[in-house]
Amino acid sequence: MRNSCIVIALMVSASASAGGGLEEADYLEMADLVIDGAITTSNCLDKAETDEMFNTDFSATVSVAEVLKGEEAAAELTILSTVIEYKEEGPACGENGRVHPAGERARYYLEATAEAGVYRDIDQFSTYAAEDSAPEEAPTCEEDPGDEPGDENGARACAVGLAAPGLALWLPLVGLAMRRRRA
Repeated sequence: MRNSCIVIALMVSASASAGGGLEEADYLEMADLVIDGAITTSNCLDKAETDEMFNTDFSATVSVAEVLKGEEAAAELTILSTVIEYKEEGPACGENGRVHPAGERARYYLEATAEAGVYRDIDQFSTYAAEDSAPEEAPTCEEDPGDEPGDENGARACAVGLAAPGLALWLPLVGLAMRRRRA
């Protein structure tokens, strides 16, 4: 019974941290700027195609409500982002990036670019939406990359990695506990 409780506790812990990305404290340490704000405009800048993927660049203007880390004093700033969509031969879960649609309210963990007042997301998970966030539909570019890769039912395959790196430390312990229980 005790081992079952340990396994359940580990599963709950792992599922809570399996949202992707890093912990918020890690983003805080990495960020040049951390703000609470709302996206006022969002635009597609460019869409490029390579042999393996489509790269779509977006720009969003955020109205800064509060600066939590950094020196930014402007009332508005720009967040640049790129969304990568792999073609059929690419990994289906390889889609990276994030679009910030107008109406999105969030805490943004950002890294500076060479241009003043222009930032990038640390990664696709470094935005934490506020409870009152009401994003509009994301902007699109003129060109359409076509249907998303997948089978005839729209299902997409996915290469699965370990979602929570800390889980790698716990899994051997669970195995030992289960083995000990059988002995």
